[in-house]
Amino acid sequence: MCEAGHYDTALWKMKMARCAALDELHESGRKVDCLDFLIRKTEKDLQAIR
Repeated sequence: MCEAGHYDTALWKMKMARCAALDELHESGRKVDCLDFLIRKTEKDLQAIR
């Protein structure tokens, strides 16, 4: 692609791939946050039972 002089197209594709990867990263972060919440809640509930 770059060899053919299509730098604009290559740059656009790289930027789109970066955006997609960043979206995946943010989604993974949300999943981790949710799991952290569930872990803390479950630990708190277990302490209340004991």
